[in-house]
Amino acid sequence: MTFTNFSAIRNLLPKPEEQSRIAKILSDRDNKIEALENKLENYKMIK
Repeated sequence: MTFTNFSAIRNLLPKPEEQSRIAKILSDRDNKIEALENKLENYKMIK
């Protein structure tokens, strides 16, 4: 991989601030999914 190729890839990435926002959104969604899965398991146990 040449420096030019590496630079081109690096320029495609979002800025660190945007990466952090994206990571937070994905983490929040993951937590929500996990909570819903736990809730579903609890409902299944009650049945």
